[in-house]
Amino acid sequence: MSVNAKTSGRVGELYAQTLFEISIERQIATPTKEELESLQELFAQQKEFWGLLCSPYFTPAYKIELLEKIFSGKLSQLTLNFLKVAVKHGRIRYLPDIHDNFIKLWDKYHGTVPVKVVLSEKMDDGWADKFSEELASILKRKIALEVSLDKSILGGIIIRYADKVVDNTVRARLQNLVTTITSANKRWVKPNEIRLE
Repeated sequence: MSVNAKTSGRVGELYAQTLFEISIERQIATPTKEELESLQELFAQQKEFWGLLCSPYFTPAYKIELLEKIFSGKLSQLTLNFLKVAVKHGRIRYLPDIHDNFIKLWDKYHGTVPVKVVLSEKMDDGWADKFSEELASILKRKIALEVSLDKSILGGIIIRYADKVVDNTVRARLQNLVTTITSANKRWVKPNEIRLE
């Protein structure tokens, strides 16, 4: 792990922990989580605005004034103040890590297990809900399902849960088949190799 990745991880954990503890204390953890998620989506769409907030060429005072104009009355005071503190201390660029760590804390607090699923193509509407229900029933835990698409996996599904990975893709099945055939081929004994003493 690079120094930058370590710094990003530490900052993300520290800021998320602080925000989470305050939001729990004020009993607004769920709305705060939803606001962070909305901000993530907004900044992903508005790349120029995100770039401005992360840029060293604009003063923190200018950025804070901009945040006030845009988000005052639209975000809770806690989330808005949090953004302003992150800008003031040059930590706004770590917001994606802060968001990810906050979600982990929220899930843990609510006894929810994050499960990541990778598919080769989009499934029918309602598939994710049904899959979550079935998986929650098997694991006997609440599930926070995150679904992503990756056309390179050919077909099938990859499920990541805790430190486990279930790879049931076409590629994985083919690789397992090749391995099975190869190892079986090594075990086969040719008739002329059998010796009767």
